Amino acid sequence: MPYTYSRQRIGQIVPQISGKARITKRVYPHLLHYTMATKLRWLVMDITDVQRFLGHENIETTRHCAGTTAATCAGNSIRSRTKAAQALFGRPAHSR
Repeated sequence: MPYTYSRQRIGQIVPQISGKARITKRVYPHLLHYTMATKLRWLVMDITDVQRFLGHENIETTRHCAGTTAATCAGNSIRSRTKAAQALFGRPAHSR
């Protein structure tokens, strides 16, 4: 049976772990949520895939979290050719 944690407990765990990792900046669950969305977009994951991954019903929420901008989208073709992106997601979305 998978573990389930309350929102409050996650809010307690994240700062504890960041403290153990000697991260001096304030870290909180929603920051991790935004960071993951941004990194997935940076590595060229399609916005609808990010939406499903994050569990958003509205694509606009995902766009807000992922910080989707023209600059982000413009760099996708370059980043999609990187070894890291290919290792994580296989071939770029535009070549499928």
